[in-house]
Amino acid sequence: MKKIALLGGSFNPFHNGHKAMLDAAIKGINPDTVIIMPAKKPPHKMAYMGVKDIDRFNMLKCLEKDYDNVIVSDMELKTPGFSYTKDTVFKLKKLYPDSIIYFIMGGDSIANFEKWREPDTIVKYAYICVCIRNEANVDYVKDKITYLKNKIGGNYYILNFERIDISSTMIRNNILNNISCRGLLPDSILEYIVENNLYRKTGNGYSLKELVEIMEQELLKSRYIHSLGVMNCAADLAVIYNVDINRAMTAGILHDCAKIYSAAELINICGQNNVYLSANEKSDEQTTKNLVHSKAGSIIAHNIYFIDDEEILSAIYYHTVGRPAMTMLEKIIFVADYIEPGRKQLTNPPLDEIRRTAYEDIDKSVELICKNTIDYLNSIEKYVDNNTLETYDYYKAIREDKNE
Repeated sequence: MKKIALLGGSFNPFHNGHKAMLDAAIKGINPDTVIIMPAKKPPHKMAYMGVKDIDRFNMLKCLEKDYDNVIVSDMELKTPGFSYTKDTVFKLKKLYPDSIIYFIMGGDSIANFEKWREPDTIVKYAYICVCIRNEANVDYVKDKITYLKNKIGGNYYILNFERIDISSTMIRNNILNNISCRGLLPDSILEYIVENNLYRKTGNGYSLKELVEIMEQELLKSRYIHSLGVMNCAADLAVIYNVDINRAMTAGILHDCAKIYSAAELINICGQNNVYLSANEKSDEQTTKNLVHSKAGSIIAHNIYFIDDEEILSAIYYHTVGRPAMTMLEKIIFVADYIEPGRKQLTNPPLDEIRRTAYEDIDKSVELICKNTIDYLNSIEKYVDNNTLETYDYYKAIREDKNE
């Protein structure tokens, strides 16, 4: 049977510490093919100075020229939502049914391996190869492997390699501060970084056109069409209420960017970023999806799509439940999400009236939307978020003050 070794990671960038693991796997396993697979950036991790997934992928592609049996795969980068190792090894086994898959991990990873998503599935489809960086940890790793064999089964191998004290953070900081990185990472990757001016400045994220294209790939078709509707509606409202159109359209196209994640994943994203969620927000799967996707969406917009504009992030954060004293951009996204042309639900007052009001008095439109939301949720005996109640009271009071 052919041997296929899988080496995954963020690789931002790939450095000689990673190369040592790669070389140890080639020497210890003698694989026919090594697949290097960059992971989709976890939503809880900060963006790295605008470096995109395509840059990480292209950097790794440089290694194909340095090794005869190395290929770089974008499988996880193309996977919607979170990407789990259990899914990756399953897909590889389907692609290569007559091969043995060897999954390469560091000695620090084996310590928490049983807490990974379905580790028993991983060991079903792949052999685990542990690279030990510190000789003092050999006994610990051996004991851990014995424990895992008894608990979840599997085949395990230990690969010894020379520890190299290099981190991706060190390299990024060196480049940012004009300190030479020669000898810390493969020359071909360093050349790519220099040629593309990576890790030197912030703010080189995606254009609006690119964000639209990405959302078309990431979202379900119906959700993408809705997001386009919100984006275009937000642009119209931005003209009326003197808000920057590009900012409004950016918030509009990204407002539902977290809709691709499950309830559990949304809770995890918020927890990793210290965003408080009430017990009600976590009470059941549908409630979590309805209420938490906006909070998680602001995190995704920042960490994955490099949005640094605090008001855009806030507009995404509050677009579902609102808040008292919203900024104009926040109100625009809150309203556009409700009135975009694809919305067809019957409301009281009718949706057409809310749409007309939005272009004449956006505060009144916010009030009407909140009232409809509250009435509807009460009618089906569902939880009403406190922010929505407070938002309704706030904008109702504004209208009453105007009428006095």
